[in-house]
This record gives sequence, C-alpha cells and structure tokens, in this order.
Amino acid sequence: MILDDLGSKYFTLDKSIQILVILIGTILVNFIVRRFVKLPHLLETKRAKTLLSLIQSLVSIVIFILGLALILSVLDIDITPLLAGAGIVGIAVGFGSQALVKDLIAGLFLLAEDSIAVGDLVEIGKDRGIVKRISLRTIVLKDDTGALHIIPAGQITSVINLSREDAQVVMEIPFKPSASIEKVYKAIRDEIKLLSIDKRFEKMLLKKPELKGIETIEPGKVFVRIILYCKAPDQWRLKREFLFRLKKRFEKDDIELA
Repeated sequence: MILDDLGSKYFTLDKSIQILVILIGTILVNFIVRRFVKLPHLLETKRAKTLLSLIQSLVSIVIFILGLALILSVLDIDITPLLAGAGIVGIAVGFGSQALVKDLIAGLFLLAEDSIAVGDLVEIGKDRGIVKRISLRTIVLKDDTGALHIIPAGQITSVINLSREDAQVVMEIPFKPSASIEKVYKAIRDEIKLLSIDKRFEKMLLKKPELKGIETIEPGKVFVRIILYCKAPDQWRLKREFLFRLKKRFEKDDIELA
C-alpha cells in the first residue's frame, strides 16, 4: 500500500514521460558533445587533443548532474537540503583529501604549461615510457615491456620530455690504445657519410653527424665522441642503426673496441 502511494505520488504517467524525455535528452546531448565537437584542423596538436578529452569528460559530468537535478525537480523533490548536505560532506572530505587536491592542481598546471602530452616519450623520476593517458589526477605511462605506470600528478617533481624540439645523441666509443686513430676516424667518417645519404634515415637527421674526436684517454681506453643531430623521438632508432653499422665496420677493418 505504501509503495503504491509512493508510486502514484512520484511516478505518474506524465512524470514518467518527462523523466524519460530528460534521460534521452541527457544521453543525446552528451553523445553530441563527445562525438561531434572536434578541433579545427590547425589546432590538432597533442596538447589540444589532451585538453579536449578532459573538457569533454568534465562537460559530461555537468550534463548528467543537470539531468539528475531536472529529474528530481520533476519528482517534486526539494534539492536544497541535498545541496546543503553535499556542502557539509564536501567540507569533511576536503580535510581528508589534501593529497587528491594536490594531485588535481599539479595535473592542471602540467597541462596548462604544455609540459607533457599524450604520445610523448618522457621520464618521470625512475619511470620512463610513452604517455598513454592524462587526467587531472594521474599520468599513465607505458614502458618498453608494456607495463603501465600510473603516477599521481602531485608526486611529479620533474619531467624529462624526450619528444620535444630537436634531439642530440652523444656517443663516446671506447677503443684500445693500440688501435690506429687514423683508421678509426676513417671508418667513422665513412659510416657517417653512408648514414647521411640513406633514404630511410636522411629525413630524421637535422644535419650531418659530427665526429668530434678524442674526448678522454684512460688506462686501456681511448674514447672518441660522435654526435648525431636529429628529430625527436627518432634519436633512439638512429643511435641503434648507427651503432650497428659501426660494429660491422670495425669488425671488417679489425678495429678493436676496449
């Protein structure tokens, strides 16, 4: 009997239709926002896409809260006490969630300063990987093994971004003192020339790699420095390719590494 009374009071046919319309409208508006609100072609940067994703999530939350408020209004439920209760709960939670607030603020500054974006190769503390997801609270990295590192934004003290601007690969290759330095230089210069004209790699290079010469001499070792100037994040691929070529050349010319 009580349930029948409540049903007749709150869920009349007219109110049920209004609630159904609100639910459909809420879902439809959220779909339109997430599906059709796109970036202009000129603004399709990684940073813009990341910010758009966050904005869409926040807008979705606002849309569903407004939808819930409309449904409560249709049911003639006064939401003022709910808002007051939510305020009290918010104050109580605020005292116990300082770490959460710290994470949110830190995440907001990371995005605002364009320090990091989805797809960047970064080092955060001891963690290194591709940025897979950014929220206001956490950064998710995927390392070379496929493992995901979930890092609270508030714990980030420094970020090394390996995907921005130009890159340099500095290599110091150790040779035995008995190796002919003229022979070493000729082998390196030949491989630099071959790498520079290789169609697969010439577009990655900003300019011709440089053989700087002998960097240091230690007991039993002579270090020769080479620098590759390239576009990020191609530095790792270029480094591996160039070292592979040098190893084959040194074997061919009987040049001994230390």
